[in-house]
Amino acid sequence: MRVCEEQYLAEMNAIFKKYPGDHTPQVTTYSTFTGLKFEGSFTPEYSWENAVQPVRFSEANAALLEGEGAGSFIDISPHPVLSSLFMELTVLLESIGKLTTWGYNTINYSAVNKCQLKQFASSDGPLNRYDLLINSQTHPDIAEHVIRGEPIMPAAGYLEIAFEKGAKQLWKVRFKAMFPLPKDKLLGLEFAQTALQWKVNSSVDATFSANFLHLHADGFMSTRSCEGEVQRIPIQDVKSRWKKLRIDRFYEELKYFAQYGPLFRRVVECNIRAGEVLVKVDVNITTLPNIHEYIIHSSILDACFHIMVHPAFTGDADSTAYYLPSKVERAVLHDANYFHQHGLDFVLSYVTLKSWKPVTAQDIYNAV
Repeated sequence: MRVCEEQYLAEMNAIFKKYPGDHTPQVTTYSTFTGLKFEGSFTPEYSWENAVQPVRFSEANAALLEGEGAGSFIDISPHPVLSSLFMELTVLLESIGKLTTWGYNTINYSAVNKCQLKQFASSDGPLNRYDLLINSQTHPDIAEHVIRGEPIMPAAGYLEIAFEKGAKQLWKVRFKAMFPLPKDKLLGLEFAQTALQWKVNSSVDATFSANFLHLHADGFMSTRSCEGEVQRIPIQDVKSRWKKLRIDRFYEELKYFAQYGPLFRRVVECNIRAGEVLVKVDVNITTLPNIHEYIIHSSILDACFHIMVHPAFTGDADSTAYYLPSKVERAVLHDANYFHQHGLDFVLSYVTLKSWKPVTAQDIYNAV
């Protein structure tokens, strides 16, 4: 250990400089390094000695009992040394289960239910259930997203999956492959997360074997709320100066590649000028009886993107070419309960063209 002391202290000092201030604990703390009540502030040197010196766990507990009079302890630690405690619990439960299946029917299971626990609502959503099996029959609302005659998961669906998992911020999201929604076969859909990175895989069945997983989307996420100013759009100014697009043929002009069902045909107004557009999207919940199960129903969020692939905005009238989303640089969810708590009639989508690359046929948009 001593051979890395210099490097350890150098890196710890850099961390402490990055977060200056008083590093004195705000709650009473007992140290398993000294075995005594901790006085003063944490330092890089303390962290080093704590790592290399013997653990004085018993001494710290004795000092805690003497100083605080505590009679109960909750040990919270990720260290593998504690895994045996959980193994013991598993063995106990397995033993009780075996006794029951062998015919011993006088076990008092209610003895462990003396403590009344607070009831929490399930956090499961339509797209975040463990080892989800999905097709156009299980999710007929999502299956109305039809591209080239085939129902597929919309890009908004992958964002919804992450939001249902608790994400407040998403960044560097990439859409890697289409996920079909067949009528006669169930496909597995899996959300996997490692630290901040997440991905959505599919499987041909419910086994989710690593050898047969297919990647559809990935990116990074945070469950922390975004702080800072929200961009304000001068809505009335936009409407007064920009051209109003004829809306009765909006989806007819997309039909050559996107045969959206009624739930996804939500654009009801469009004000446009070169490289900039403001779209009004209908939020008619009477057509979505399960809207409260979602954070943002995919038909609503996806409709906010429809103008990005419309010939009126892309300027591409070639009916043999069509656009699909490839990535999202950043997405922020300010209020996960907004659609649940507010009776909205519509939402607005503001889109600007940031750059255009004709060589790669790649357009980059900024959407609010």
